[in-house]
Amino acid sequence: MKTPQQLKEARAERVDALDSILKAAEAEGRDNTTEENTRADQIVGEIEDLDKQIERSEKVTAALKAKAVAVDHATSGSEARELSRASRDYSLAKAIKEAATGRLGGLEREMAEEAVKEFREAGISPSGTLQIPIALMEARAIATTSSSTANVTGEIAQGVLQGLVPDSVVERAGANRITGVAGDVLLPSLPSDATQVAAETSALANVSAMSGVKISPVKMASRIDISQQALAMSAGSFDAVVAAQFRRHSGALIDQEFFKNVIADKATTYMTRKETAAAVVGGLTFANVNGLVSKVGDANGISANSAFFGSFGSMAEARVTEAVSNSGVGILVGDKIVGYNAFATSLANKGIITDTDYDIYSEVYGGTATTAITNEATLEPFLFANMEDTYVCYWGGADLIVDQYSAAHTGVTRLIMNVYANAKTGHAASAAYFVTDPA
Repeated sequence: MKTPQQLKEARAERVDALDSILKAAEAEGRDNTTEENTRADQIVGEIEDLDKQIERSEKVTAALKAKAVAVDHATSGSEARELSRASRDYSLAKAIKEAATGRLGGLEREMAEEAVKEFREAGISPSGTLQIPIALMEARAIATTSSSTANVTGEIAQGVLQGLVPDSVVERAGANRITGVAGDVLLPSLPSDATQVAAETSALANVSAMSGVKISPVKMASRIDISQQALAMSAGSFDAVVAAQFRRHSGALIDQEFFKNVIADKATTYMTRKETAAAVVGGLTFANVNGLVSKVGDANGISANSAFFGSFGSMAEARVTEAVSNSGVGILVGDKIVGYNAFATSLANKGIITDTDYDIYSEVYGGTATTAITNEATLEPFLFANMEDTYVCYWGGADLIVDQYSAAHTGVTRLIMNVYANAKTGHAASAAYFVTDPA
């Protein structure tokens, strides 16, 4: 779809052409010829058609510019409402059916064209048959209620487009979302040893440099198989069900990538835990979790928005393990550990640990290490991260493959949604983890 400016320029050319016809006859002191009248009528029709295209293009452009929540109701309310209308008019079921036949039309086609443009600007070559732009996926309409979630004003039932936004634990924990990026993203971060401020006249060698962490797009695919009969009979509920499944799965893939990145950054220097017996790793202790806070804090990588992440088993253990002997108060109180939010996820499991030879120290960290572990098969990571220095990047929106061939003999259409995203901390000092045995 052409931009409003491009369409206005085309309209101006038509107006100039019409003006030339009229001025030519006027200069010669005569009436327009039959051919000139025919051409003039044709140009007038083209101008009227362009006026309609300009109006529609301006509405679509305004909707796509509405990002996240309209913070200023006075200036952003109309854009949010326009975006909400576009979301209501969009039908995922219709788009899937038309994409399968190669005859995508209407609003769904316009949105797909915008999404392809968005992907290309991000340096991504979409492979699917249907695309949806991130602007429609992530926007929320204004509501009057309040929300405790960062960067969200109010609550509202989400349509299919918003429903495709990945449901990520790290974003719920307060990570920063970045969209509209292209290629690899270099995240600037303060050095962990920034303990002095150099004078303005100091030599360049005495000035602390800001390091940068590169975050690259990772293609994350989620697949749903749906019977062709169900697709043919689908209604509005189809959009909500399919979107919810895609949202949960792609969100889990993003969380998994974040945990893997944290552990990979700590491959040789990660936080370790106190062992309860020779060569046996025990469960959570109050010293362990405070050790994580201390390690991140000592490197100036901590903030009030930091959070713990562990498996459901680890969180259950933290809830029943007393912080102080005979106190009756668990390490996990409510949803917090030592004052910081704690999140349980099944993705914090042994599968994301790349180091198969753990160095278990005699103290929380530091000391003499041993790698002769007898309960290695039951160990899981327990993480602590500064969410203010954690970023989830999205390259483009949703890239959906409608595959009606691979499983056609079983009467099934396969839907594969690709999301190009990644999650990392700005620098390695902003996260730490240890291994624990919640069994």
